[in-house]
Amino acid sequence: MRSPRSASDARVVATVLGFDPGFASFGWALADLMSDGSLCLVGLGVIRTQKDNAKREVFAAGDNFNRAKEIASVLNRKVEESAPRVFCAESMSFPRSASVAAKMAMSWGLIAMLAEQHKIALVATSPQRIKQRVAGAKDASKLDVQDALTKLFPTLPLHLQPFPKGKHEHACDALASIVAGVESDVINAIWRR
Repeated sequence: MRSPRSASDARVVATVLGFDPGFASFGWALADLMSDGSLCLVGLGVIRTQKDNAKREVFAAGDNFNRAKEIASVLNRKVEESAPRVFCAESMSFPRSASVAAKMAMSWGLIAMLAEQHKIALVATSPQRIKQRVAGAKDASKLDVQDALTKLFPTLPLHLQPFPKGKHEHACDALASIVAGVESDVINAIWRR
């Protein structure tokens, strides 16, 4: 990340919405890109969906569709409220099973649909590149990433307070995708304007 000058001469250039795509837990983070090259954390959260526990038989595809609609509804509100110019997301890694692959693909489909619908640029970064950029090692742990993010964003612990213990990692991963995305050509073009 570029080194910031004084906060007094920095202005917001664009807002970025970061994602950690998932199905049961979909992380999001919102940050402002500042004219001095810094990022300002605005907010973060996790969208949690639950399987349909109805006693009747529910087909997995129907349940997945309902959960996808729930995620899309929340993300659409976030986009409308914050008017981001860029989405940053952790790219899809190789899932462990066909079921997980289908859910990840649906999550990514939601992001692609929103990007197209709202004409928002999309920056996807591999999990290894995110860890390297944020924590300095491709094999960094979740705790290493969170510690590095806390150094970059001193207010992060305040943003994490509402989360139950251990339930914030997806929000931190979404924020990390923004930090890694800062180096992209898309974001560099926005800063140069």
